[in-house]
Amino acid sequence: MAVVPYLYFNGTCEEAMTTYAKVFGGEITGLMRMGDIPHDPPLPPEQSQMVMNLTYTMPDGTRIMASDNVQGTSAETSNISLTVEFPDVESAKAAYDALVEGAEIQEAFGPQFWTDAFAALKDRFHIRWQLTGPYKAM
Repeated sequence: MAVVPYLYFNGTCEEAMTTYAKVFGGEITGLMRMGDIPHDPPLPPEQSQMVMNLTYTMPDGTRIMASDNVQGTSAETSNISLTVEFPDVESAKAAYDALVEGAEIQEAFGPQFWTDAFAALKDRFHIRWQLTGPYKAM
């Protein structure tokens, strides 16, 4: 059994997930567009290029799935945050630096009592992240 987060975007799914693959490593391992689904009549061109389902696989095998919200209603959520645990401060800082542009910062990058590296932000795609380095012994 596995818990696989499923993210919804307002037309920026492919851009967002490609960004995450660059930031965290890994690769897009599956992509189906709305136009791949049989429709009668066919979808308009702008909708047919939207992502119906995308699978991003992180280097450790963790999968995140995503799609564009074809209805165009808000895809934002405020009750969940994805936490990424890094093996060292430097890699956590590099991810923070890559995600910070256009982000809403909830907690700027820095040490906390449980780790030397922590940050919390909502990125430009409206996804909430917590980035943390190795935990201190407690």
